[in-house]
Amino acid sequence: MIRSHFSVPHRRALRNSVFPQQSAAELRDKRKIARVAQVERLALIAVALLVCSVDSIAQTSAAPPLLTEAYAVNIARSANRPTKSSEIAIDRAIQSVKQAKTGFYPQSDLQILSGYPLADFNLTIPKGTLGTYPGTGPIPSENANISGNAQITGFIRGSFAQPISQLYRIHLSVESARVDQKIASEQLRSQHQSVTLQVRQTYHQICTQRVQIDSDQAQVQALEEAFRVTKNSAAQGHALQSDELKAESSLVQARYSLDSDRNAMTNAREQLNNLLGRDLDTDFTVEELPPASPEEISLTDARAAALKQRPELREAMLQEKKAELAVKQEKAGYIPDISAQITYLSAQNVSFLPQSFATAGVSLQWKNPWDWGNRHTNIVGLRDAAKQQSLSTDETTQQVTMNVDQTFRALALARQLVEAASLARQASAEQLRETQNQFRQHTALLSDVLKQAAEDHVQSQNYAQALTAYWNARAAFDQALGRD
Repeated sequence: MIRSHFSVPHRRALRNSVFPQQSAAELRDKRKIARVAQVERLALIAVALLVCSVDSIAQTSAAPPLLTEAYAVNIARSANRPTKSSEIAIDRAIQSVKQAKTGFYPQSDLQILSGYPLADFNLTIPKGTLGTYPGTGPIPSENANISGNAQITGFIRGSFAQPISQLYRIHLSVESARVDQKIASEQLRSQHQSVTLQVRQTYHQICTQRVQIDSDQAQVQALEEAFRVTKNSAAQGHALQSDELKAESSLVQARYSLDSDRNAMTNAREQLNNLLGRDLDTDFTVEELPPASPEEISLTDARAAALKQRPELREAMLQEKKAELAVKQEKAGYIPDISAQITYLSAQNVSFLPQSFATAGVSLQWKNPWDWGNRHTNIVGLRDAAKQQSLSTDETTQQVTMNVDQTFRALALARQLVEAASLARQASAEQLRETQNQFRQHTALLSDVLKQAAEDHVQSQNYAQALTAYWNARAAFDQALGRD
């Protein structure tokens, strides 16, 4: 061991020579500055942590936007991908109406014939063909030969005709095209209602899953408390190990049910976002049980709304109107085509014909005026088809009315069942709370808590099933009314 050969005073002198000694005031100032800097650093860290915590709290506490059933249906009508392709039929029907309307305007016709004769043209007009007159004699006075050289000849024929008697038949064609357009619109409404039904069913599934998740969370909380109390009692020797295992098993089963229902709700959310044409991760909340609509209260209002809105009934009425128009169109075939017409004729490189010829007047064309009863037979057949369509419309009206009546009564019963199941669920939840309090005070057994928790779970499932039945009945009623 090496010992220092310097004494304590000598070591202090050597240290002071290497590290100059500072005064006490300077040391106090430096320590004060260091403490202030440390406090400032701690304050900045605290402010940063506070800002981060506030941002995280704001992000977690911000509730997702509310998506009502009506708004979801409106989004699906405009953003659903399959229904967009069905709108093409409407555009085609509109173009058919425009095409039928062009028959009201003057019709033009142009024909040009040009060619080279395969043989020389020779024509002989016999003597006196044009008659014999006193003082002049026969015309021509002798046989006249007309010949033409082989050269390119041309004929031009043009006409410009304004329909007159055909206007009635054209009007019937336009009306028939308009009926087809309305039928296409009703078919598109049927497609929209099919998509609407899918949206409503998925929306209702989310509502039911939310109720089930709330019930599962209450179950988990109750069983967590029971497991905690049982575990403490078992540790103190006041409960059996089997009781602790039973409580833990019930808790694990409740957590499994909660996770399963959450997965089902996530799947339903993604399906609804897909139907709405949105991103699958779009978050939203659903509304509570909506109040009854006026149609749900009054059967008369429900019938009137269905007869006005059901697309199949409106389509049947349009088909009946179209059948009547078909009868009128066939009758219009008896009317000849009369038109105000201007005609122009021209022969090029034909010496014995005039170069141009124009007329203005009236033209009449009657296609097959004597058809030996064919048109009359067609009219009789079309009348029978119109009568059948009328009977079909009456039958559709009866079926729509019966459907409205049945769904109206089913919806009323479903609403009553929801009310009864809700009261039973509330009573079971209150009884579970009372049993938990008794278990904490050691006046009830664990088996009583588990039994009541199972009963509460059953009542919650019954309420969810009743709510599902109501949503399905409401969707069927809305479809019976023909709501879009």
